[in-house]
Amino acid sequence: MIPENQTEMSESFIPSSPNPYFDVLQHNSDGGLYVATSSLSGRDWTGSLWYFADAETAASWDKCTAVTTLYTGVADLKVLRNDSLVLASDSGAIEWWKLEEKDSTLSCVTSVPQHDDLATSVDVLADKSGVVSGGRDCKVIVWDSEQHMMKYSFRGHGRPVQSVACHPQDYNIFLSCGQDRRVLMWDLRKPKPAKEIDVSSMASVVSCIAWQPNTSLTMALGTENGDVALVDINATATGCGTSMAAPPHRRPIHRIAFSPTAPAVLASVSEDCSVAITDFSSDPVVSYKDTRHTDFVRGLSWSPVSGKLFTCGWDSTVIAHDISKPLTNGD
Repeated sequence: MIPENQTEMSESFIPSSPNPYFDVLQHNSDGGLYVATSSLSGRDWTGSLWYFADAETAASWDKCTAVTTLYTGVADLKVLRNDSLVLASDSGAIEWWKLEEKDSTLSCVTSVPQHDDLATSVDVLADKSGVVSGGRDCKVIVWDSEQHMMKYSFRGHGRPVQSVACHPQDYNIFLSCGQDRRVLMWDLRKPKPAKEIDVSSMASVVSCIAWQPNTSLTMALGTENGDVALVDINATATGCGTSMAAPPHRRPIHRIAFSPTAPAVLASVSEDCSVAITDFSSDPVVSYKDTRHTDFVRGLSWSPVSGKLFTCGWDSTVIAHDISKPLTNGD
């Protein structure tokens, strides 16, 4: 576990190169890029965290702005502010990290191990007052961002939680999905906060979820058989309707994310080693597909500056995609 209130990292803990498995990447609002990598092997399952002020240089590790070794792997990370982020750790801890770009350092503010197994997903509430995490212990935990303390712990799922997603406007609402085939919408204002969303029309387990920007109750989901779909939670009397679906992949989808500038455009990455863009403007169509990755694709993030989509995978590569071009090298 990373020491609490760690403020500096000795030179011996600064990696000279990333671990071979790239698991997650995320932009801040300035366009800088955080990349987390893992070893996935050895006596100690370690990792590293890298920050690039210029995201376009993320494939050149000697051009990083700041870097540090991690004592565990990273399943997920989200940016709280440009200089602070929160990690979901393989140790079951949720960790808050601080970037000091002037000193080129990344330091751990605190690490809190409340999950009894791997923490699998993390997201930030709309007002940034809190963080939500999910884990293989079947728990969904709500955290106080300032105090770095657990506020609520829920067991709404009967099997591991795969993904959580906070509502883009309402800080009381978030989603979770699990290997128990359940998708839950949580409202922290209610005595019984969890409401199950009917996704029985999907033929496979939901593996990841995301809210569509500029909507109140429309979400997207990715499944273990490679499908993506838009779901209007108010569409039917039962509380859910699958409005549109498409099959951009052949194997499980690991992450999905909407374009911040085009709310109908959904990116997805998969274990079939491909990156896809599905356009839900009318009938869903796969408008872009890229197969340059040679192993599982695990991370994706849209740049708020260039508009490009960045992806990373277990092939030790970061790729920037210009989706304004037509299908480049797909199936």
